[in-house]
Amino acid sequence: MRFSLARDLGAQLEVWVVCESAHRPAAHGKLTYDRALGQWTCAHPDARIQKMADCYLQSYLLRKVQPTLSSVTHD
Repeated sequence: MRFSLARDLGAQLEVWVVCESAHRPAAHGKLTYDRALGQWTCAHPDARIQKMADCYLQSYLLRKVQPTLSSVTHD
């Protein structure tokens, strides 16, 4: 499974999903998350893949709000 952010439109996030088999793309799709509602408006039908998408999205959102180590200054 591979996930990547297709678009961050502010209120809406689009996530690409690519399933691989034998190191080749086997299936793909787009999931949509509504930030205002706090839920997926277009989710994956497989609950296992959707859970992975949830983890990917949570990680993405945390990276957006937390500063990176390189931007933190030490006195």
